[in-house]
Amino acid sequence: MAKVVKQAQKPISDAINSVKSLGEHILHHRTKLGMSREEAASLCGINYKTLENIEKGNPNTKIGNVLEVAKMFGLKIIIDDK
Repeated sequence: MAKVVKQAQKPISDAINSVKSLGEHILHHRTKLGMSREEAASLCGINYKTLENIEKGNPNTKIGNVLEVAKMFGLKIIIDDK
C-alpha cells in the first residue's frame, strides 16, 4: 500500500519574502498533490535531500534547483516592483 501523505498547512501569505516561505509553498503544493518527497524528487530530477533542503528553506540550496522544483509544481514566481 502506498504511503499516505499528510497535507502541509497552506502558508499564511502568498508573498515570498524568504527562502523559508518559498520552501513552505513548495511543501504545501507537494503534499496537496499527495506526493511523497521521494516521488517528487525523482520527478524533479533531484535527490531526496535536496528537496528536503528546499522545503526547509535552506539558504545554501542552488537557486536553479529551487526554481525547477517550483516550476514542476506549477508555482509562478512573479516580480512586482510596484
